[in-house]
Amino acid sequence: MKHPLVAIHPLLDTDIERALALVLRSFDDSVALDYEQAGIDAFHAIAEPAALRARIAAGSIVRVAIVDRQIVGVVEFTANAGGPAHLTMLFVDPTYQRKTAGRSLLFHAIDTCKQRDPAPLRMTVSSSPIAVPFYEKHFFQATGEQTNTNGIVATPMDIILENVAVWLN
Repeated sequence: MKHPLVAIHPLLDTDIERALALVLRSFDDSVALDYEQAGIDAFHAIAEPAALRARIAAGSIVRVAIVDRQIVGVVEFTANAGGPAHLTMLFVDPTYQRKTAGRSLLFHAIDTCKQRDPAPLRMTVSSSPIAVPFYEKHFFQATGEQTNTNGIVATPMDIILENVAVWLN
């Protein structure tokens, strides 16, 4: 099966609600299965439009994957100088998973960080259990044991950015 052409674009303010609806749909269909209700509630609060706008105002970068003029994925990350970059969230519509949208979003985030001056040395992520294999496939390594904080289950992972060659499609 041929993979669809994925374009990566900045998230427009007018698309925040649609993008977060995708995030919540993807979260509820897969990630939430490993979470207690407190963790589900905490994530839903993170995925509120006002919360995302506040993170963007504080420096978060948000990009969307577009296929046939539809948002099919969302990545949020930071690339602050003086510290590691951090992947806050990466979600793909279940219909488009394993069809390059997630990889395209991840590679875009890594490439954006590597182009910063100064570039962060590494990128971290607090991976949900279901996403650990995705990050391992893309050379992230666990840096600690799985945690459960306020019902949110996550494995801390990172990657050294200078060791990553990115081919954007």
